Amino acid sequence: MSYALYVDPAKKSVVPELPAGKPEIAYYRLIDCSEEQLEEFNPGLYPKADFTIAEIHAAQMDRLDFPVDRFSIVQQKSAFRDLTGLKSRLPETQYDITFVWDKRFTVDYYIRMLRFWIQCGVQHFSFYDLVDFDKWQRLSKFMSENGFRFYDRFHASLPGFESRYQKHIASYGDLYAIGGWSRVTENGLTRTKGPIHKNWRILTEQDQITEKLLFAMADCDGIELAQWGGYITENGAENVLAQGLARMENARLVPSDTGLWKSVELASHLHNP
Repeated sequence: MSYALYVDPAKKSVVPELPAGKPEIAYYRLIDCSEEQLEEFNPGLYPKADFTIAEIHAAQMDRLDFPVDRFSIVQQKSAFRDLTGLKSRLPETQYDITFVWDKRFTVDYYIRMLRFWIQCGVQHFSFYDLVDFDKWQRLSKFMSENGFRFYDRFHASLPGFESRYQKHIASYGDLYAIGGWSRVTENGLTRTKGPIHKNWRILTEQDQITEKLLFAMADCDGIELAQWGGYITENGAENVLAQGLARMENARLVPSDTGLWKSVELASHLHNP
């Protein structure tokens, strides 16, 4: 079984029963850790994954001495942190800079910051709370000029550096969380479990279809209609094409920029009459 493991050592949680074998992805969320928790954290206590990610604050960068495949660095405003020291210690690591968009700052401000981080060798950026479509399009143009693309509404990367964690969840849906929410899809049924509650809740068929379409159509690669026929109503594809939310590329239904921005609306139109 291919699954992702999510670990938040800042939260005490019942460890779920994990499948046999190692996870494909392990995601360590360290940003809420105290200094003591960060010092005590040991990835070796958990199943070794094929690919590992650590979500950290910039201030934590110099305190981590274990290798991971990717750092997801939560960027604080005006903190132009150089990556030289970290890259010299962990030269093979990938870098994702995560912004929580602050509407008080202009697009020009963020472009200056992004230009600096691109020069530092960052391969992936995450943008959250960016709610202005015009700003998003302008940002998308700048990223494209520098070899990046928005592969969904919130994430842009160089080719080949898309988030394997998100791609895994979109493809398989199997996430076991220690200190968070677990979600496992088996035999067409999706089960979710909270960090404390031990009982599984089975999503309704409608919720499962909506969730799968939402994940699939939030990605600029879109879907092959032949493989998704059971999830899309007769008029669904025609509706999103007519509204400019998607376009056809060969046999694939691919979201437009507007469709990526309105991915929830897009998924809803596909499944509803």
